[in-house]
Amino acid sequence: MNRARRHPWYDVAWPHLAGIVAGLGLVAAYRWTGPVMFVVALAVLELTIAPVVWSLLTELGHTVRGVVLRISPATAVGALAVLGLADAIGAWTFLIGALVLVTSPLLSGWTRRGFGATLAERVSPRTGTRRRFGEIVAGLGSPDEDLPSL
Repeated sequence: MNRARRHPWYDVAWPHLAGIVAGLGLVAAYRWTGPVMFVVALAVLELTIAPVVWSLLTELGHTVRGVVLRISPATAVGALAVLGLADAIGAWTFLIGALVLVTSPLLSGWTRRGFGATLAERVSPRTGTRRRFGEIVAGLGSPDEDLPSL
């Protein structure tokens, strides 16, 4: 069994930084809205974001369980944290959010190989595209079926 090499920033420091920023944002949102509205806002965000994330990410190959239990709640919590930070520090929220996003593991390979190559690989892998193309072509039938008989 071959383990992936650990990177100090992406495996240790970045998760702590993102957790601190999200935690501060959630505390600010809680102080801003109060306990009842905090829970209501979180529930509304979850119910709004979940169907959108589910429909988009299941098409890209993510499992339903992973989307419903991990990605959708994390997105709702992140959105509420951004709202809390926006109330607490105003426009500086965009700078902090951009810093967290640009240094995230999601964009780690984008700087080494270039934006276009990484985007093409992550959004539409060649093997998946070839497989889908093969399914489409196989569903069309043979070319002789479409020709009228003489």
